Amino acid sequence: QSIAEDNSGKLWIGTFGGGINIFDRTKQTFTHFRNNPNDPSSLGDDNVITVFSDSKNGMWFGTTMGLCRYYRETKSFKTYREKDGLANDFVYGILEDNNGFLWLSTNKGLSKFDPKNETFKNYYYNDGLQSNEFNQNAYAKDFITGRLLFGGLNGFNVFHPDSLLENEYIPPVAFTNYLRYNTDDEEGKPIFEKGISKRDSLFLTYKDNIVTLSFAALSFLNNRENQYRYKLEGFNENWIRLGNNHTVTFTNLSPGEYKLRVIGSNNDALWNENGTSLFIHVAPPWWKTNIAYGIYIAALFSFLYGVRKFEINRREQKTKLRENELRLKATEAEKRAIQIESDRKTKELEEARQLQLSMLPKELPNLPNLEIAAFMRTATEVGGDYYDFIVQENGVLNVAFGDATGHGLQAGTMVTLMKGFFTSDSSKLGLQEFMSHCSQVIKDIKLGRILMSFSYLKIENNKLLVTSAGMPPIFYYHNESNEIEEIIIQGMPLGAMRNASYKLVEKELKSGDTILLLTDGLPEQMNKKEEMFDYSNVKKHFNAIIENSPNAIIEKLVEAGDIWMDGRSQDDDITFVIIRVK
Repeated sequence: QSIAEDNSGKLWIGTFGGGINIFDRTKQTFTHFRNNPNDPSSLGDDNVITVFSDSKNGMWFGTTMGLCRYYRETKSFKTYREKDGLANDFVYGILEDNNGFLWLSTNKGLSKFDPKNETFKNYYYNDGLQSNEFNQNAYAKDFITGRLLFGGLNGFNVFHPDSLLENEYIPPVAFTNYLRYNTDDEEGKPIFEKGISKRDSLFLTYKDNIVTLSFAALSFLNNRENQYRYKLEGFNENWIRLGNNHTVTFTNLSPGEYKLRVIGSNNDALWNENGTSLFIHVAPPWWKTNIAYGIYIAALFSFLYGVRKFEINRREQKTKLRENELRLKATEAEKRAIQIESDRKTKELEEARQLQLSMLPKELPNLPNLEIAAFMRTATEVGGDYYDFIVQENGVLNVAFGDATGHGLQAGTMVTLMKGFFTSDSSKLGLQEFMSHCSQVIKDIKLGRILMSFSYLKIENNKLLVTSAGMPPIFYYHNESNEIEEIIIQGMPLGAMRNASYKLVEKELKSGDTILLLTDGLPEQMNKKEEMFDYSNVKKHFNAIIENSPNAIIEKLVEAGDIWMDGRSQDDDITFVIIRVK
């Protein structure tokens, strides 16, 4: 595929499938380097497309799995990939400019690499490239002018690296749009609020159960590459990356004070760390206000005063012996009442748990091309987690996965309703039609604040169709690239809007690909330090145990959650479904 000579006269030969061969012309001998999956310091990939020796006699290799760097002192390699900032793992060509930076043509853009700081700067079609895809062996350097040439599908690009100026403008960040949904609105229509860019605070009531805010980094040079992060102080102290998505949605915020902070960058990843902020006050219902609590306290003191007065009068009328007997009887009666109430609550929770578990499939589908595992552990106060499977006569697998708002019998009622929808309508309607139909019917039933977050998957042969309504991200492991993708589908929970629409995502399944569905039980579980487990921790553990069977993966995720809780009671139902392509 490619040959380069170092300053000692040795030839470095890159092969497709055979790694690197080094030929010593003096000794007439070969040395070989290959990829070893068990050794992270080995050559990153045996498919070597191009070999390059830089001005400092450093050896670089473009492969189908990223850029590899060779260290002579340790005879080891280091591989840089998309997760490290590279535009794409398929590296076609490598050139060095007069300042010592490496330029890499890939299958999805052009990357500038700083070997000293190990950082990447990427350029794409919107920056002026002939296309995002380049060709093998189509690159050269004009050593007289210092210009670099790279060829691709739609011609070639010629440029001098010193002429490419960085966008040094730090963009201000501003809120641009604000809408909310109020449970008093029977139609479930959004309420658009004007003037959000001029506000520094929002006042919400407990009936504003869904709030959506949009924002923008005001840099208009290739602004589709602008990036965003946010955190809601008072709820989550960690910065959450949004990529180029500039909208956040919050549902059912608890009464209290919050501060929403948003920061953004321009297209060259120059961040405005100050960003913008918005104070959000969520007012409690009237029965939880300070005035209401004052009334409760006054009533309590009045009651205690009456009891005290009654006791004094009774002592004056009865003997001490009779008084003690009556007090003993009252105490015993109180204990019995407390026990009866405790037994009633325990029975109600158990009935809710049995109702929820009865909605789950009695056995998992046994399909020749898929390996399926599922797990649910309910919390003390039963939530509304639900999963189900239907295999059609043509072998198509339908998967339901959801989480109802609320707890106990209310959540169980919503799960029962969704069980009926899924059983009767999933095989008749398309994914988006099914979701819209369910949302409309739930809204018409008028269940109030009870909603259903829901994901619906359909697997037919090697094709995956998926849509989602208010659910956590779906973690999709690509076996071929050894990468985990977060599939985030934004959509209103079922029952929030009558005429809701839902996005459909399609994936081509390949052998070894693995899908992880989960509710928010584990990611939002707190430990004794009031720290949240978080989705990044789920992704980290999933990546570390991906080689295990689906059942073993679930066992290790549950074990990681138990270690995190360290004896703390489970806050919400924890549910997983894992599907692996054989």
